[in-house]
Order: sequence, then structure tokens, then C-alpha cells
Amino acid sequence: MKKLKSHHKEILMNAKKYPTTNKQWAKYLTIQNYYTLNEIEYRKSLIIESNCNFDKILKTIVEYRKKQKNMVFEFEEKNFYFVETQELQNRIDKIKKIWKSTKYFAQDKFTLELLKETLIFEGYYSSTIEGANSTIKRARTLAKGYEEPKNKDEMMVLNNFKALMELREKNDFPNHNLIKNLHKITTDKTLEYESHSGEYRKEANEIVDSNQKVIFVPPANIDTMNKMLDSLLQSLEPDDLKKPIDNIYKSIIFHFLFAYIHPFIDGNGRTVRILFTYLLKYYGYDMFYYISLSEIIYRKKAKDYYKAFIDVERSDLNEKNNFDITYFLYYMTDVMLKGLDILKNRINTYMREDIINHIASERDIDLTPRQQKIVKILSNKDNSFMLTTNDLSKSFKVAQRTIQKDLKLLRDFELVKRVKPPKQGKYYFKLNIDL
Repeated sequence: MKKLKSHHKEILMNAKKYPTTNKQWAKYLTIQNYYTLNEIEYRKSLIIESNCNFDKILKTIVEYRKKQKNMVFEFEEKNFYFVETQELQNRIDKIKKIWKSTKYFAQDKFTLELLKETLIFEGYYSSTIEGANSTIKRARTLAKGYEEPKNKDEMMVLNNFKALMELREKNDFPNHNLIKNLHKITTDKTLEYESHSGEYRKEANEIVDSNQKVIFVPPANIDTMNKMLDSLLQSLEPDDLKKPIDNIYKSIIFHFLFAYIHPFIDGNGRTVRILFTYLLKYYGYDMFYYISLSEIIYRKKAKDYYKAFIDVERSDLNEKNNFDITYFLYYMTDVMLKGLDILKNRINTYMREDIINHIASERDIDLTPRQQKIVKILSNKDNSFMLTTNDLSKSFKVAQRTIQKDLKLLRDFELVKRVKPPKQGKYYFKLNIDL
């Protein structure tokens, strides 16, 4: 009943988007969003209230999903597929478009400091998702080697950073040795039994929640588990005899299936999130190495991440041993797009000086040492990216008139602009770049 009330509230809050026809409802439930059949059932009363036919809408949805089904992994009696909706394709296209628009900055422009900062965030948030208790400040201290970890939680954070740094220069095709070595680094001194580190499990395992309730049971037969893992790695290889699957889809599907197989006793989540980032980099999407996807997952609420897994695992209730990975694809593409937005802002923060110097070089503008220093100062986020003439004159310990001459030339070159923020009585100067 509570769920039903929340869905009523959802529709009321989005009245302008409220579907009014059978076709609009079908699109809303399985294209704009990708709801489970149970979630669609929860909205039955809302559909009826809109004078639409629930049974017809449901039939349309089921038929559409069957027609658009793409089988991506088959093992024994288990079949995994996804439904390639227009919304999913739009997201993949958008990811590629953003990636191409920022590709210039990925070429020798990112400093090691920026990379380390991102990997510190990834190490911290990936460990936090798994229950580690630490802080970003502490994560930086550990990653820079200023102090040693004081407990298991801090060890998890440091291990994640080390594992990401280990894979930074690698470009090997994913294989068992790479995976085991990655797990060994990720779980060092954090497992109940150290012998489990870097070794596939040799016994059945159960996944429980915070209340010790079993929420998922991975393949119990170890021979089956190993064969599934072999097949999963083989599925990453190109196959001219099969319909090609976009590499972004392939990476997300690998993420889900690796977690589903759950080849280690513990540390599977941390390991697969690093593998996912590595796989994207392997396929040429280097920019994702500068994004902490675990940060997005954590901020979106980790429970939604686990819900995406559960939605796939329970989808076979409708069709035995047929699992719909579309739920996970919708979730992860959303995470990736949010990550790219954060990356663009991070580029803007770290690369302002680089961008202006690049523009000046293209226009054959020779900046004086002081003008170059002004650009550097206006690139500093600690200054909110803008300062007054008085601020700059104090920084350089020269007369305001001297700074004004430099600023006039920089404005004439269209490298700096003058702005007057709302409710401010004075003018500020900032770099003339649209970020």
C-alpha cells in the first residue's frame, strides 16, 4: 500500500509528464524507464485512472521486449539477454559524443595529480560501498604514503588505490591471471583467511544483507563456476559469426555477469568495479579512468546499485532461466553519464590554464611572464576563478594601474573578460572560456 501511495505522489509531482494514452504509457514504462513487471503492476491503478487499458499496455510491453531481445550470454540452461531500446542507444551515443568532445584533453593533458585524485576517490568510494569506514582526507594521506593503514577499513581504501594504479599502464586482454592478481592486491590483509586472496573460491557461497538475510546464491557447483568464468572471458573476444555488441554494452554486461558468477569468497564487488573501469579503458574509453564511478554509485545510493542486480536476477520469474540484463544497463549508463558530467567539471577546474595557453598559442599571442601568471592565478579554484584589479595588484605587489594595463591587453586578446556578479558593486576579471 505504501508503494502505491508513493507512485501516486510520483505521478502528481510529474503531472506534465503524465501519460494519457496506451502508447505513451508503454513508452514511459519500457523506453523512458525500464520497469520490472512488478513495478508496472504497482502503477496499474494510475493507468486505469488515466482512462487507459492496463492489459493492452502490458501486452504491448511484453511483445516489444520479446521482439527486441538480444541474447548476449548462454551457459547450459541459463540465458542472459538485453532489450536494446531507443533510450539505451541514445545514452550510448551520448557517452561516445561526450567522450569525443573531451578527447583532446586526454592526450598528454591530464597530470598525474589529477589521475591520482580520481583514483583516490574511486578507492575510497568503492571500499565505502562495501562497508569500509574512512574519510577522503584519510584516503589521500594513505595514497600519498604519509601514513600506514590503521585498520581493515583503511587497508581496503589503500588496496583499491594500489590496484587501480597497477592497471593504469596495462592494456592486456582480461584473463584469469590479471583477475587473480587484481583481487590479490584489492583484498590484501582484509580477508578472514589470507589464503583466499587472489584465488577463486572452492566452495559454495551466499550473499547476505546487513541483517544476514540471503539475497543471492551464486553458482554453487565450482566446476560450473569455472566454466562460466571461462565462457565470460571468451565472450569479450570479437566473433565475426555473431551480431556485434557495442563495447560499452559488453563492458556493462561483463560487470553484471562477473558479479553473478561471484568467483571469489569475498572482494568480488571491489574487484569487478576496477575490472569494469579497466575494460572500458581497454576498449579505448580512457576517460573513464579519470572518473570515480563508485562515487556516483555511492551518491545515487548504493542500494539502487544492488537493486539493479536483483532486478536482473529475479527477472527469470517471468521466464525460467532467462535473465534480462536491461535493468542493469539502464542503471550503469545513467551512472556513466553522470560520471562524464563530473569529469567535464573536473577538466574545467584542472585545465583552465592549459586551455587559455592553448588558445594563445593557436592565435600566436606572446604573453609576458606577468600575464602568464595572471592566467595561472585566475585558473585557481581557491580564487573562485575570478579576482578584482585590487586583488591582483596585491598578489603581484605592483600598482593597480600596472595590472590594469595587463588586463586590458588580455581582454583585447579575448583571453580574459570583465564581469559584475549580481548584487556586487565591483567588477571582477575571469578567464574568457565557456566552461
